[in-house]
Amino acid sequence: MAVKDFAVNELKVSNLVAHCDFRNAASCKVMDKIGLTLVKDDGVRQYPKTSEIARELMYSFII
Repeated sequence: MAVKDFAVNELKVSNLVAHCDFRNAASCKVMDKIGLTLVKDDGVRQYPKTSEIARELMYSFII
């Protein structure tokens, strides 16, 4: 919550966007916990070192 609160209260941002690998359940849980909403679940990311491709999730918080 601290990062989100800082961004909203100190930086005065009106939109936060975060991405994570769909296999990373802990990251998804954190995003839910701080109040971000899943807005896209069909993204794709490629890891440069391994060329592995994985599904990417996008979360957002809009004031």
